[in-house]
Amino acid sequence: MASVRLENITKKYSKDITALKNINLNIDDGEFVVLVGPSGCGKSTALRIIAGLEDITEGNLFIGGQSAGNIRPKDRNIAMVFQNYALYPHLTVFDNMSFGLKMRRVSKSEINEKIMSAAKMLHIEELLKRKPGELSGGQKQRVALGRAIVREPRVFLLDEPLSNLDAELRAKMRIEIIKLHKKLGTTFVYVTHDQTEAMTMADRVVVIKDGIIQQTDTPKGIYENPANIFTAGFIGSPRMNFIENIVDDRGENILIKARNFNKKIPEKYAGKKLIAGIRPEDIRYDTGKDGDGIDAVHEITEVLGYEAHVHFDCFGEKITARSALKEKLTEGQKVKLYFDLAKIHLFDAESKRNIMLL
Repeated sequence: MASVRLENITKKYSKDITALKNINLNIDDGEFVVLVGPSGCGKSTALRIIAGLEDITEGNLFIGGQSAGNIRPKDRNIAMVFQNYALYPHLTVFDNMSFGLKMRRVSKSEINEKIMSAAKMLHIEELLKRKPGELSGGQKQRVALGRAIVREPRVFLLDEPLSNLDAELRAKMRIEIIKLHKKLGTTFVYVTHDQTEAMTMADRVVVIKDGIIQQTDTPKGIYENPANIFTAGFIGSPRMNFIENIVDDRGENILIKARNFNKKIPEKYAGKKLIAGIRPEDIRYDTGKDGDGIDAVHEITEVLGYEAHVHFDCFGEKITARSALKEKLTEGQKVKLYFDLAKIHLFDAESKRNIMLL
């Protein structure tokens, strides 16, 4: 096991293309950290730098407290699991799993012991004589994990390992990887664009956009206290609702589209344009005409079986509420919306930062 530290890491592919911009990240020994962000944000580049598959333009990399920038990939004792599994099609599962060990001249008895132990852990004992072409996607992923396990690496790197699987199998493999991490106690660095994977698997989540770390926190911390508008909108499904706000000169009131909400804010933001954010589960609606809620018009309801995502038009703003299945609303029906004021986030319209965290 080993800690990983990225210190002021910048990666440039050319004068005009910068994949990572001054990345600083400490990953503790045995921690499960997930790098999440949209395609092209730099998360896979960061993983490849840790593996030694990409050169560092600026900055330093430390693995187990030692500088690793000049250590060859094969000497870092790191195992990487790829999106496409990277299995040799002409070799059996046993031979795929043992290939790296044979290259390191490990004895046959030790190879057999390691492979049988990993196969039992991953429930693939009956697959050892098969070739990759005879395996399902989930089985191939288990084999790829097994090949990594037998090496007994200090760090596991997983690059979008579940993206080629269907939804049901992804859910099963998420649980298996979580269990595997707990059994091994090894440092896991996992890359995904899927927020569900990030939120359910990680000890800490690292949100990346345009090569810059936007926020690092526990899944709960990221969800409840997003540092900026990007994180707030990227994490959560349905995404957070954003509503433009105007703050009066005294810094006392926030006006949300034709209705007044009172919320105390820092004086330095008096008179500045803010954006309010509120998650769908923090909004309720009522079909009654009385009450001091915000007037809105129902547009459409998405029924998911266990809950509904209800979409409204509110003075030109599109608002989504997450709700238990209630009475059916008709298109164009008028309702009152009620926001949980304690759950409203306020973002500076210029910097996009959450001013309630400053």
